[in-house]
Amino acid sequence: MSENQAVERFFRKPLSPEQTAARHKRRRLFLVFLFLLLVLTSGFLYLISPLARLKLVVVNGNQLLSREYILDVIDLKDKEIFFLLSQSGIAKKLEQDPLIADAIVTKSSDNTLVVTIVEQDIIGYRNYEEFSFLLANGEVIPFEERFASLLPYIPYISGFVGEELEGRLIRAFSVLDPQIRLLIAEVHQVQVSYDDKLAEILMQDGNRIYSSLNSFASLNYYFEIVNALRVENSCITIDEITGDAFSQSCDLLNQEQQVQEEGEPQE
Repeated sequence: MSENQAVERFFRKPLSPEQTAARHKRRRLFLVFLFLLLVLTSGFLYLISPLARLKLVVVNGNQLLSREYILDVIDLKDKEIFFLLSQSGIAKKLEQDPLIADAIVTKSSDNTLVVTIVEQDIIGYRNYEEFSFLLANGEVIPFEERFASLLPYIPYISGFVGEELEGRLIRAFSVLDPQIRLLIAEVHQVQVSYDDKLAEILMQDGNRIYSSLNSFASLNYYFEIVNALRVENSCITIDEITGDAFSQSCDLLNQEQQVQEEGEPQE
């Protein structure tokens, strides 16, 4: 320290308590400002970095609906900021879709969004008054183009119109194993001498089964029936009383049956 600086410091007036407090306050404010600036800068750098982005969406519980279908419903934008995603908002959006009954959305620590859904149980599709899906809860959902990919996996239904018959058809499908339901291509209401509400069931393998709605449970033994009867592209009739299955000439059945016309929708 020079002699002039030492003299200047000796004759400098001491700060008053108010001045000292003000100086300390300015220093604290400056430190707070630096801290906030550091936090804001760090936050901004984090938000623009890949670390803040959604990495993956995992979809669970879907059977017929594809992962792409679920992602289209969620409609997430590219490079979504992970912590800003609303789990309840996404779940609500999913549950508003007519083919989704329930949805749970959770987040994991590795920026992964986990979506678990319960699909609506689709009985089949029909063309009565409008092209639509019949659900197991009795609802009829108008067809949308985005449902087209589901058509190979659900049966076409002709007939069984009206609340009572629809209810009986739904109850008949409810006893079927899921793997058996996937084998059914079409279900038609036909009329024969002993039953005007007989179900003609066209299977994916070409066999035709004739059964009352009360005997659908026997279809769960379809593979055993086919192996026992050793039939291929044949007509199988299930006896409503005994539950026994037997094969017979399709030509004979075609002569006996006629499609239900009275009250049948024009398709």
